[in-house]
Amino acid sequence: MGRDWCDTLRAADVAGSLNSGAGWEECMSRICEISGKRPVVANKITRRGKAKRKGGVGRKTTGITKHWQYPNLHKVRIEVAGHKLTFKVASGYVGKVYELVDRAKGMRTEGLSDAQLKSRLLKLFK
Repeated sequence: MGRDWCDTLRAADVAGSLNSGAGWEECMSRICEISGKRPVVANKITRRGKAKRKGGVGRKTTGITKHWQYPNLHKVRIEVAGHKLTFKVASGYVGKVYELVDRAKGMRTEGLSDAQLKSRLLKLFK
C-alpha cells in the first residue's frame, strides 16, 4: 500500500512540525474503531476504444487519476451502565457494537469516564 495522508500527518507529527496534533481529528474521523478500516487510495483508469473480442483494435488507457475510497462508516449510539457512548464503525461491524453491550453487563463501571469505558469495551475485541 502507498502512503496516505494519515501517514504523512504521522510523519510530520514525529518530526515535530505539527502544532499539538492539528489535523489528526480529520484523519481519525474516517477510521472504523473496531476493524481499523480506513481510507485507501485507488486509481481511476479511463479507457477508450472497443475490446478486441468485440471486433475492435483494443482498449487504450487515456488517463489514470488517483482518488480516495472511504469506508462506509456509521455512528452507533449505545448506553452502557448509564454512560452514553458513540462508536464510529464500518457498516459490517454495527452488530459487533451491540455485542459489546451484552459483554459489558458484568463489567464494573463505577468511577470510569466515558472515554475510559469506551477504551475498555474496545479492548474486548482485541
